[in-house]
Amino acid sequence: MLSATISFEPLNGSTLDAHIDAGLLKFDPQNSRLTERRKVSLNSTDAVRMTFEARIETMDVNQLTYAIQDGDTVWFVYYTAQINEFYEMLPIFEQSVKTFRTVK
Repeated sequence: MLSATISFEPLNGSTLDAHIDAGLLKFDPQNSRLTERRKVSLNSTDAVRMTFEARIETMDVNQLTYAIQDGDTVWFVYYTAQINEFYEMLPIFEQSVKTFRTVK
């Protein structure tokens, strides 16, 4: 199982970090666990890079998520893979996210 997804939503809160914090409060800790969160620069734009471990039905997966603020909009780029494929695919995910651009 491999998937790549992009979504966006209005910025809730005063900062990208506050927006992410509010979203993380909605996670069920029995089904998903944040394993890393750090600020990064993505194409000269500040972003937050997060990794998660999760269980989807009977499958253990890892997810790489980037949160990017564009004005009053927050974009999320998600890459999900079964846990045994995730680290093999991680360099491809990292290369792929560098192609993300918002259109104005």
